[in-house]
Amino acid sequence: MAAKGTGRARAGSSRSPLWRGGAVLFGPKPRDYGFSLPKKVRRLALRSALSSKVNEANLIIVDELQLAEEKTREMVKFLKAVNVNSKALVVTDEQNDVISVVPVT
Repeated sequence: MAAKGTGRARAGSSRSPLWRGGAVLFGPKPRDYGFSLPKKVRRLALRSALSSKVNEANLIIVDELQLAEEKTREMVKFLKAVNVNSKALVVTDEQNDVISVVPVT
């Protein structure tokens, strides 16, 4: 560590943040920027989305959904039978193992 005459007086280590190749002062720290919406807001959003579908006549309500096999082909047949030609969201009131195995594309 040189004192006077070198331009490096009292700078400390060469790994100091003052020098190239030194430390990073107040460097980036991993943070989680995620947040969760309140339950009331989520329910309101779902209610709003469903009511907008009702107003546009794009909502199909089926009393019971039973597939013969756990196959995507069966789900496609069902969706064609109820005239769904584009994207569809299938919502059930409880866990249904037959429907949950159909991949979402």
